Amino acid sequence: MGDYISELPDDVVSYILSFLTLRDAVRARLLSRRWRYLPYCRTVLRLDALNVFGNEGYNRVSHRSKFVRLVDQFLDTLRDQTLRVLVLHFGLDNEYSSHIDSWILRAVTMGIKELDLGIQNYVFSCYLLCPWMASSLTCLRLSGCQLNLSSCCTSWISHLTTLHMFGVRMNHNDMVFILSSALNLTSLSLEHCCYPRIKCLKVELLGLKKLLIDDISLDIKLNCPNLEVFECIGPLSNLTLAHLPFLRQAKVFPIGRRDGGSSIIAELIRFAPHLKALSFFVRPLVIQPLPLTARISKSCLKQLDLVMLVPYGFDLFGITYFINACPSLEILRLKLRPLTFTRQSPQKEYPDCQHQLKEVEIDTYSQKYNLVELVLYLLRNAVALEKMVIACSDKEKLTTLLQNVNSSAELIIQHTQYRKLLQ
Repeated sequence: MGDYISELPDDVVSYILSFLTLRDAVRARLLSRRWRYLPYCRTVLRLDALNVFGNEGYNRVSHRSKFVRLVDQFLDTLRDQTLRVLVLHFGLDNEYSSHIDSWILRAVTMGIKELDLGIQNYVFSCYLLCPWMASSLTCLRLSGCQLNLSSCCTSWISHLTTLHMFGVRMNHNDMVFILSSALNLTSLSLEHCCYPRIKCLKVELLGLKKLLIDDISLDIKLNCPNLEVFECIGPLSNLTLAHLPFLRQAKVFPIGRRDGGSSIIAELIRFAPHLKALSFFVRPLVIQPLPLTARISKSCLKQLDLVMLVPYGFDLFGITYFINACPSLEILRLKLRPLTFTRQSPQKEYPDCQHQLKEVEIDTYSQKYNLVELVLYLLRNAVALEKMVIACSDKEKLTTLLQNVNSSAELIIQHTQYRKLLQ
């Protein structure tokens, strides 16, 4: 049998080699002079444990030097290549920072547009990306790194359209510099980052369309007139908004606030008149009739997701005030999480339905939450209701309880475990 692989064209052999792990690809390229400098046919280069070592078990400490050696050898075989994305995730420490710098610099010279870097405690320096070489970089994702920025970054950071940072440590000057220089950002994500000596986060980016802020206890001042999606999770001190005419989707979990976040809802409704979907973490007492309902009634909210910490025995019928304050509401999703103490339910009334609710979804139904009256009320009075999905632990008991309810809506009752499998 002849050597059929050697008779294949270079582009076909290169395509076959691209399916190997980095370790096996290096070994294969060393077998033949012809293969050694074959072009890398993929535009995405992933440098992580799985793509370097495959499914073989590994220990990050003992494999660090081997990982570095394999990456160095592989990059040495790439000549006149073009890369679009570089993903680098591995448990390296500062001992290998010079190698990491050289890999990033090599990728930048190859014209990458996206850089995804997940190296704990690695210092990402502005001096690494030369202004005349990083103009093609439009997407930067950092995880676990430390920033070291200065005015020399302005030329390349101004080209960024996407900036995602997770667990990144930065000082006040770094944050101010990013928000004043990255003027072309359309997507900004700040998750679990460390902001020493920063008390107020002021975001004024005219082109920003998506903003995600997670685990932050700062004052936030937001002036992004083209913002379309806003997510904020954590113990917000204060949220100040300017006019947001294009905001369509918001997710706000103000965990730990004494007012339960009602002032934040009011702020969103006031400055985002075209808000269509709202996901909110709310305490039960906040859902009672408040001046807030007058503001919500002027909104065009169509989807409402409520995540609630509910004391056992608390009657959730008060949600109807919230629902009836949204005349355009079509979809309601309730996710209930238990509190260990009990609380007496407030006195309630039975308001008229003033909404166009079409779909209701209740996660983790339990009689401990006193949801029966709320479910019966919606089935009997929500004239536009088309579908109700309930996940509960006792499906048979709930089915028996609701079997005689006169409603045209489709009623779907799922077991809680089955619902978890679907998710």
